[in-house]
Amino acid sequence: MEEERARRVKIPPRDDLERVASIAAEKTALMISKGLLEEIRKIRESIERIEAEVKALKAMLQERGRSRYSLGERVVEELKTKGYILVGEAYKRYKTSPETLIEEGVRAGAVIITAGGNAILIDRSSLDEFKTKIKSIKSSDPTEAMEASGKYAKLFEILNKAGIIYYDSKTKGWIMIS
Repeated sequence: MEEERARRVKIPPRDDLERVASIAAEKTALMISKGLLEEIRKIRESIERIEAEVKALKAMLQERGRSRYSLGERVVEELKTKGYILVGEAYKRYKTSPETLIEEGVRAGAVIITAGGNAILIDRSSLDEFKTKIKSIKSSDPTEAMEASGKYAKLFEILNKAGIIYYDSKTKGWIMIS
């Protein structure tokens, strides 16, 4: 019976088996190489991403190094754009001492106002603009006046609390004590 079963199962010739094994080996090698190529591509992309991040970090460090030496320029720029600098808030942002920040502000031509424990650096033209603006505010309510002072709202609030500005009922406007 086993002989009969063995006769029914046809075993291909040895050459066919070798050819099938060779094709299977080639396909397996191709699949492995494709997988390796994909892994190599992923590694290359990761390396490129890391190189870009390192380049960006180097640029940031160079910029940070430059900014340490251009504190005066940064103070001048903020005075131009904002008009004033609250030293108590800004010295942390500038990563310097309040004294150094004040010195740089004075070198830049800013006026120092001390109000209620706050030191304020203000550009002379901004100070004139602020005085003109508050003089034209007709409301005697400090909250309304603060809102009406626009970009100088925080400055108005500090100076009002310190008693450096007050509402003059005769002129119907706010006045700053010199």
